[in-house]
Amino acid sequence: MKKISLIAILMAAFFCLNSCDNQFNSTPEQDKTLLWPAQTDTCALWGYINEKGEMVIPAQYQNAYGFSCGKAKVVLKDGRDAFINREGKIVFTASEGEVCDDYFYYGCLRYGNNYDFFNDGNGYFYQCWAGMLNDHFKPIVSKGVYDNIEPMTKDGLAATSNGYINRHGRLVIPERNENGVLFNFCDGVAAILWKGKYGAINTKGKLVIDTIYDNFLSPVGENRLVYSEMRSGMWLCGLMDTKGRKITEPIFRGYAFFGDGGLMPIQRITDCGYSACYIDRNGEIQIQGPFSHSEPFYDGVAWVLDYKLSETKEQNIEYSYFKLINMQGETLFSLEKGQQPETVFHNGLCLIHDNNDNSYQYINKKGEVVYRWTPYKEKNNSPESHNPARLSEDELLLKHFEGTEYYPLAEQCVRRRQECENLKK
Repeated sequence: MKKISLIAILMAAFFCLNSCDNQFNSTPEQDKTLLWPAQTDTCALWGYINEKGEMVIPAQYQNAYGFSCGKAKVVLKDGRDAFINREGKIVFTASEGEVCDDYFYYGCLRYGNNYDFFNDGNGYFYQCWAGMLNDHFKPIVSKGVYDNIEPMTKDGLAATSNGYINRHGRLVIPERNENGVLFNFCDGVAAILWKGKYGAINTKGKLVIDTIYDNFLSPVGENRLVYSEMRSGMWLCGLMDTKGRKITEPIFRGYAFFGDGGLMPIQRITDCGYSACYIDRNGEIQIQGPFSHSEPFYDGVAWVLDYKLSETKEQNIEYSYFKLINMQGETLFSLEKGQQPETVFHNGLCLIHDNNDNSYQYINKKGEVVYRWTPYKEKNNSPESHNPARLSEDELLLKHFEGTEYYPLAEQCVRRRQECENLKK
């Protein structure tokens, strides 16, 4: 009896640990930390607000990003990348000259040198990630082993310049395409390019879709891929499953990927040009409207771009504006002219940029403003006129939190910063 009880306890502990790991070994969109990066009107530095719009981690960073794996990337005053936990404690600081990816993906974080960039051939330069860390910041792949590493996927594989590695950094699928272009996995398949033709392999490296497609082949979630064929003088897209069986004929153009509810935004061809709508994994239209553009669903909602027609007889478009819809296609609210979403909805909040006055605001799904600020450097190009007393950043920080319950925490931040400066001297 005691033996059975011990086994039961060990099994319970095992499942508990795995459930905790699964909570963090995901994507940034799946992280449940209720903290969002924000600035203040009085300081150009970044901190974090909670769901009530209270800045609970004082503004003290040059830059800040959202949480993933229960941690958030920040840029310190000396320019180095670092990561903080939910209490605002620094848990990792990158070495000088190193830069980290903005987010963890499935428990893995890419890193490299801050001068490693590559040209995509179209005049755009991208950071080249040459190493990978786990969620405890221990090296999975040391820098220099591969020229570049793509983000880790839920299939436990990441594309590198030499093939696919697993979460332990071991090369498990060698490179097989002739020109060195490798594409990441999704739902157990990855596109490959072999002698100018696209196909797909499974997680064992076995070819599951023949290399017969001229334009592209791309996994989009829900065990579906988008393929492209030339029809009537234009490239059109259709859906197929992960075994290469076609679900739909090529009937649409623009596409994204499947979001919440198994819905994917596409651009459908109409008599008047193109119209955005949402299809399910079988290619059936589930939401359609007078959208000129649509985004995937996150947090149960999606942004679509609508337009206001002029009141003239020609019915020309006067201006476009964003509106938020639910998965039934119902409009929840619309943004004003000149406002645009900067992020998707995450844990109930979304960041909006108002081009009319260059302000930023976090809103909830009712369209209510939870927190708002105007960037300090944009608010007034003359620091002397905005800050006639020429207060230091520390004094501005204390002034912002004066009279609030977070003032002691702000004092603590200032004290730590001053101690660090004294040590340097």
